[in-house]
Amino acid sequence: MSQSNIHIPPEFVRQVDARIRLRADLSHAHNNINQLNQLSSQVPTHGTAQTIALADANTTPPQKVAMVLPILQQELTEIRRIETTIQEQHKAIEEIKRKAKNLMITLISVGVAAVLILVVVLLFATHIL
Repeated sequence: MSQSNIHIPPEFVRQVDARIRLRADLSHAHNNINQLNQLSSQVPTHGTAQTIALADANTTPPQKVAMVLPILQQELTEIRRIETTIQEQHKAIEEIKRKAKNLMITLISVGVAAVLILVVVLLFATHIL
């Protein structure tokens, strides 16, 4: 096998390595933006928002997006959990209302039956005497 006599200067190697890192960072940033766009449909476009302190002035926008994505996902998970709890509580309230309505109907029915029995007893009592 023959050995190549091509010599690549170190400054070119550094430039190629830097370009490879930039391409990887760009790809990661694109993935984060795609994920952020998917999550954006779950967030209202109006209202107030909590300001999140993101590192410092030297932090790049892709780094800030990467930092905020887990926070956003955690918040959305918490919102879904709370919404599920609210739905369960609404169902429990509706069940209590249904039971209260049935209890009221039962109490009214028993009251009406008691009045009718009392009327019948009084009618028989007045006829017997």
